[in-house]
Amino acid sequence: MKDIGKVNLKGELESLAKDMGATYFGIADLTSARQPITEQGGEFLTQFPRAISHGFVLTDGIVNTLGKHQNIAVLHNYWYYVYRIVNPRLDSISLMLAQSLDRAGFQAFVVPSSQTVDRTKLTGVFPTS
Repeated sequence: MKDIGKVNLKGELESLAKDMGATYFGIADLTSARQPITEQGGEFLTQFPRAISHGFVLTDGIVNTLGKHQNIAVLHNYWYYVYRIVNPRLDSISLMLAQSLDRAGFQAFVVPSSQTVDRTKLTGVFPTS
């Protein structure tokens, strides 16, 4: 982020995310992860030196059912909850944050919450390790 207004912009983005229901919000410097990001997601990602991460707590009722994953009804309910309710909500917050960054003069690259670039390894654009 640009030096001028960096603190204010971070606060504005965090407030926006939390106003939309996010429990967690953070900004990471990606410069030390440039090589693995390039290897997994491509050279074009190096133009984005920082990442914003946000999330929220899942309901206990859904999380507590994960131990019963052999039950097909539980699996279907969990899938519906995560892919039809949670992920679109995360994507909506991401879009609003990206639009705010655009208005502030920064480019943003939004990674959909359930996007994979390698279906066999289930990896996304950014490395997980």
